[in-house]
Amino acid sequence: TFTGSGYTNLNLTKSDGRNNVSITVSPSYTYNFSPRFQLAVSLRTKFNDNNTEKIAIDDITGLIDPSQTYDYIDKSTLLSPGINLSILKRNHRINFGINNEIPLQKFNIPSDWTDRIYYSPQPYLNYILQNPFYFIQSNTFTFAYRTRSVTPAMNMLSPVVNTMSANYFMAGNPDLKQSYEHSAHLGFNWMQGETSGKFIASGYYIHNNIVANRTLFFDTETVLDGYGGFTAPAGSMLNTYENIDGTFRARAELGVDFPINPIGCMF
Repeated sequence: TFTGSGYTNLNLTKSDGRNNVSITVSPSYTYNFSPRFQLAVSLRTKFNDNNTEKIAIDDITGLIDPSQTYDYIDKSTLLSPGINLSILKRNHRINFGINNEIPLQKFNIPSDWTDRIYYSPQPYLNYILQNPFYFIQSNTFTFAYRTRSVTPAMNMLSPVVNTMSANYFMAGNPDLKQSYEHSAHLGFNWMQGETSGKFIASGYYIHNNIVANRTLFFDTETVLDGYGGFTAPAGSMLNTYENIDGTFRARAELGVDFPINPIGCMF
């Protein structure tokens, strides 16, 4: 229970005789065409049925304010079909495939039902090549490419202010998009006698990265547009979410290990 701008907000599990439910089912099937060729298919499904009630009590009258009282009902389904191929041929090992995340979200924000369907194909590739250079005793080349997505949860999308303390509030952004990440890894390891070395390079790029956005209201009370007329008091902070583009990071590493034989002492 927190006292905010004229209201005491309670977040409660809805006591309507219905339990909150979350079920995950993950069947899979693998078929070996030969010792060197394998096919695997899978389907991961997750069902949510959750209900939470937010009650706002006016601090002056002590009565529930219907305009600031909401039901959160989250009925969402996540479908994740995937297919994977593994190939082993001489000194080549290839593993590639694609996973698909299809979140089907259905929730009320704050009183109208909202349906959202995302589709996120996520291809990947792993490649290993053993001893590509015959003049080196032992060497391995590796390459990997992966993709990943992050779908905004209900609390990130709901345009309802949650009071964390008297001067700190959190709210969602109904215009939020899912983020999508590309990552790649390149590596080479070698060994010649007692000397070994490695080279590693990796990087990733995120499209529509989901980040927290903080707004500080310095001197005056501010009515927040799109949040049911909620008034943020002077000196308070609002934490919400937004998408930014162009997040990129890369790194490289080069190393060599070799023994050092100290010069023997003649005395």
